Amino acid sequence: LMASCDARVPGPEPSPPQESGTSVIGTQSALALSTAPPTATAEPTHTPTHTTTALPTASATPSATPSPTPTPTPTVTSTPMPAPTAIPNPKPQLSVQLEAALHHQRNGDYDLAIAALLALPSTALSPDQERLARFHLAESYLLNRDYLAAARAWDDFLAAYPEDDLQPQAHLKAARSLDGAGECAQAISTYETYLAHETLLADIVYAFIGVCHALIGSHQEAIAAYRKAMAAASDQEARTELREKIAGAQLALKDVDAALAEYDAILEVARKGAYRAEIEHQAGLALAGEGRPDAAHMRYRRAIDGYPKTEHAYLSLLELLAAGVAVDDFQQGMVSYHAGSSLLYTSD
Repeated sequence: LMASCDARVPGPEPSPPQESGTSVIGTQSALALSTAPPTATAEPTHTPTHTTTALPTASATPSATPSPTPTPTPTVTSTPMPAPTAIPNPKPQLSVQLEAALHHQRNGDYDLAIAALLALPSTALSPDQERLARFHLAESYLLNRDYLAAARAWDDFLAAYPEDDLQPQAHLKAARSLDGAGECAQAISTYETYLAHETLLADIVYAFIGVCHALIGSHQEAIAAYRKAMAAASDQEARTELREKIAGAQLALKDVDAALAEYDAILEVARKGAYRAEIEHQAGLALAGEGRPDAAHMRYRRAIDGYPKTEHAYLSLLELLAAGVAVDDFQQGMVSYHAGSSLLYTSD
């Protein structure tokens, strides 16, 4: 076919081919040519056909056949971001100062912690930094046993953050501050406010309330608080200590039998000899104070006979000797010997 395209038709001398700006063959090598027979003209037709039969190109000349113009893909030019402008920010420095104050508190340097917290400029603190600073300032006062300053600082914190998550802790610590300052009535009220928000430490807090009531002479209320503490306590040793406090409150109310019932309940569960001797000695003192010497002496002898190596056996021996009760010399010597050893050890 390519040969037929290049061959000339026989006849008169052909005239030179017309010059054209673009060669049809060159520009349409990928198009199909007409299959109709050549005419008698001197030049092969240059009219392109629309036959769809593709012809291979005879040369390496690239085709200049117009093709659909591809949609240009926009070039995305990466524009470098400008370097951020450094803006002075005092907060990192303030957080360092706050952390330094808390470090002093953790190390027990409460005076330094208080001074560092007071030196923080409150106007430049973030809200959370100010909240923590106020909380730890009050806490540092409490740990430093500056109870009045602590109570005032807790009041400030609770007034500023009435709905804060730290409110239960703040109420409890505020109550401890008032308790330490001798403000028992206010302390009891604040302890109760804590219990209204949280009961996690109910056994301990009810015991604190009982002690406060006992200090202001409200012994019945103290006993009620101690019993609530017992109900909340899971530890047997803690319950026996609370029974001892109840016995003390009963003695303050002149109810010796009720106190003895608590002492006997303790002896049913107590296993340590030193503690059992202490309870027997206390029971003896309670009986002696009510004018029941024989029953008191029996309690003293229990301490001496059962636990001769303990401190309260020696104290019971002294009570017996002071009352003129005869005690075996060997028993006196053994109790006194162990008491001397324990006192010597304690003095070291």
